[in-house]
Amino acid sequence: MSELPVPRGQRPASPFRTGAILAAILIVGSPALVAGCFGSGFYEYDDAKILLQNPIARQGLTGDALEKVLRPPLGGYRGFDVQYMPLTNLGNGLQLLVLGERAWAFRLGNLLLHLASAMFLYGILLALLPKTGGPDYKSGFALLDMRPSTRPDLAAALAAAFFFFHPTNLESICWAVERKNAQALFFCLLAWWILLDPLSGRARARPSRGRFALAWLAFVFALGSKPTAIGWAPFFLLLEWCWYRGTLGSSALRSLALALPAALAAHIGLEAGASVLQPITGGSYAGWLATCVYQWARYADLALAPLDLSFFYGVRAVSDLADPRLYASLAALSGLLLLLWWLPVPRRALGILFAGALLAFGPLMPPRSLPYLLQDRFLYAALPFVAALLAFGLESLHYRASLLRGRRLPLLGGALAATAVAAAAALSFERSYVYENEDALFLDALEKQPQCAYPHFYCGLHALNDGRKLLAADPEAARALLLQADRHFQQAEEAIDAARMAAPLRTRFLHAAAEFHLGLLDTAEEKARWVANHADENRSILKGESFALLADIERQRHAKSQDPAHLIAMRAFLMSALDARPDRAEWRMRLARVFEELKHPDEARAEYEKLRGDSNFGAEAAEALKRLDAAPTPEPDAAQP
Repeated sequence: MSELPVPRGQRPASPFRTGAILAAILIVGSPALVAGCFGSGFYEYDDAKILLQNPIARQGLTGDALEKVLRPPLGGYRGFDVQYMPLTNLGNGLQLLVLGERAWAFRLGNLLLHLASAMFLYGILLALLPKTGGPDYKSGFALLDMRPSTRPDLAAALAAAFFFFHPTNLESICWAVERKNAQALFFCLLAWWILLDPLSGRARARPSRGRFALAWLAFVFALGSKPTAIGWAPFFLLLEWCWYRGTLGSSALRSLALALPAALAAHIGLEAGASVLQPITGGSYAGWLATCVYQWARYADLALAPLDLSFFYGVRAVSDLADPRLYASLAALSGLLLLLWWLPVPRRALGILFAGALLAFGPLMPPRSLPYLLQDRFLYAALPFVAALLAFGLESLHYRASLLRGRRLPLLGGALAATAVAAAAALSFERSYVYENEDALFLDALEKQPQCAYPHFYCGLHALNDGRKLLAADPEAARALLLQADRHFQQAEEAIDAARMAAPLRTRFLHAAAEFHLGLLDTAEEKARWVANHADENRSILKGESFALLADIERQRHAKSQDPAHLIAMRAFLMSALDARPDRAEWRMRLARVFEELKHPDEARAEYEKLRGDSNFGAEAAEALKRLDAAPTPEPDAAQP
């Protein structure tokens, strides 16, 4: 390929000075990302369930706590860890142990990880963009097939600042439990940074074995932080085969080294959370493809114009193809790609960076099991690739303009990019107040996504809880809140029906509606009649979950009154739940405890025996059996069902 002419006014870049200025700007501007929520507490939504239930925080650095944190949940969901993320859970537990339950400390930690990720991205972009200063511009890892423009360090700094201040990142910073998200991307970018080695001043075309080993270790840490980091594994394979182009044997060994931990993380993740990957497209590949297209259009929309970010996004397959925003965002994405295609960006670099964004976003889109949400934190891992494309576009536009009009016109692209960064920072500052508390978060989501089921559900749940608190003091106000909760639950059910959601998701709404209705019913017969009307024989999941909920209500009543009649009702409901779902080990464990509390050792022993081989409750069942064998035979309670 013939060389392009060298632009006028060329002067050497100063990447280290630019990097220092960038770091100072990001540090000074970082309060914009947490201004509205830094002093807020933990959220009941997931923070309480996942973060505060950490075994290390509750038990200290005991062997049992470490075993619970580090043992892969191959038997399924264990309570505090929805996903297998041992490195994140270990760090969270230690922080809670040392600093206590301070939500601001977690937000500060997320912010520092995000800041480090932005600086790593700056170094990565410096290694990717061409070097200035002479005819050897193609040395190292320069991907632009052209003479360098004057200041590639500025293009890299603006793109890194755009990534740092983008409002999509707030969910990964302001939500304490999303430490896993910020930590996983930090290690992914660290791995990429190690491979490029930008500090050496000569980014070699192929990393040495030592650098590859360090990058591999960083990638393993990313997988241990959050399993969805597996989306970066294909990208690193692309680097190995399409950019570095080593010998066949060496590339095969490195690819195998990358693929093995990713495959293991994928296997553990599917074992632990298979219930959340439910088909919503009716098993149709055409429906899955249509929904993937819609998700990517929405992703482009949120990355390029993040004006209506919402905490929840409900994706409705196929029906959303009528959404005009789908075509507007696709047109914007196509225009960006055409612009980059016209600029002197090599096709290989453009294709691989775009593929990287697809792959990093890819864990959300497994065939036939498309998850039902498109949320900000899921876009976080792919945003660095959008920033990289922005840097390539700025540098290429700068080069084109410098050839045509001298020094003034190239400043226009930089000014527009700086304006985009300032706008992103302003949007982030405004949006940070949405994360001040759960009420503000869900009301904002409800305003922006009125057709999504989740905000209706959680607004209804909050209204339900507030109504219960006021029931004794102000019955009229409590009744208004309860009616408001019921309306939200009805709208949530309608949204689920429109989205054709799977049964496990519907059970969460059934639980909330059941708490509303069953809280007003006293007798077991009335409750059983309500369950029969809302969970037929063909929906064993719903039926089992409903009876388990009734058992929970009886347990709460027994805790207050110590009346054994509630234990007997709890036993009946748990047995009905197990008839519908005999595979639920936690229900069987609860039933065994009820039998033991009712002083029916034979029935309790039979249930414990069934749990001996269970990965989650086997040890507890074995201890209970020893306790029953050592105890004298008690007299059963006189109370009968």
